[in-house]
Amino acid sequence: MVITHIEYLTIYCWLNISELILILNNSPYLKFLNVTLYDLQTLIINDDVYKIYCSLHYLHVTIRDIPFDFVYLLLKHLPQLRSLSVQGSCKDLDFIDGDYWRVLFEQNLFLLSKFRLTIRIRTKKRVNLMEYEQKFQHVYWQNNNKKNGGDYSCECWINLTNKKCVLC
Repeated sequence: MVITHIEYLTIYCWLNISELILILNNSPYLKFLNVTLYDLQTLIINDDVYKIYCSLHYLHVTIRDIPFDFVYLLLKHLPQLRSLSVQGSCKDLDFIDGDYWRVLFEQNLFLLSKFRLTIRIRTKKRVNLMEYEQKFQHVYWQNNNKKNGGDYSCECWINLTNKKCVLC
């Protein structure tokens, strides 16, 4: 294993979750990471796989067909994150479920002060956007959104309607 002293890293190629975890575990001094993730492999959803030892504060991730469960487990092990930006496209509606994000932030990401979610959901089925919008009406989101001086913003597009929805 080679440990690096890199603090700022942008990777201009597609990585899978395993490659990302390898980079994070070998870069304990990494503070800022900009990366693009895709899912062409099946990972066992096992909490131990995601044990990460780094001091990452800022994460900007572009996703392509990554299941929300993988992102959830990854972020769960990055409690020192202060800024998180997630953008891209996928088929997993869990990415626009405010309850899942809120629980993750309240239980694991105590230092998070900035959050951006810009996601396109590719689906052929009808999606009740009001159901997802309501999940972002929790007092947590109201306290952290831009209207109230916070720095959280969440937007999604649903391919079926190509309608933009501002969630928070």
